[in-house]
Amino acid sequence: MKTFRHFLRILTVVVILSPVLSACTTPLQKELLKYNNEDWPEAAKLEKKALDSYSSVTGANYKDDETMYAVITKEVLPTYKAFIEKLESISKNLTEEKVIKLNEECIKITKQQYLGFETIVEAL
Repeated sequence: MKTFRHFLRILTVVVILSPVLSACTTPLQKELLKYNNEDWPEAAKLEKKALDSYSSVTGANYKDDETMYAVITKEVLPTYKAFIEKLESISKNLTEEKVIKLNEECIKITKQQYLGFETIVEAL
């Protein structure tokens, strides 16, 4: 979860900067705006779907280990893998070094989160 918080901090900076950058027109600013306003929200839908599935079997929604295992292996992991693949596909269209690095950091953090879900499955 520490890496997820780091990721949220990065995203917060991007969101805060987007109104400031909207009046600017350098290639970096245009690409960052596209990433923030188009690419990221599309990819984030997959993350939300995965995390909603995970939340449906944890905490107050916990039923038993078998149900949790089934949901994580059949819903959470495949959806999170699609999220990683979406972020990787975004990389192919990026040209600005700073935006590429931002997306690479997002991919790195997302892969760590995926490994966390795999660890939960192993523990179950």
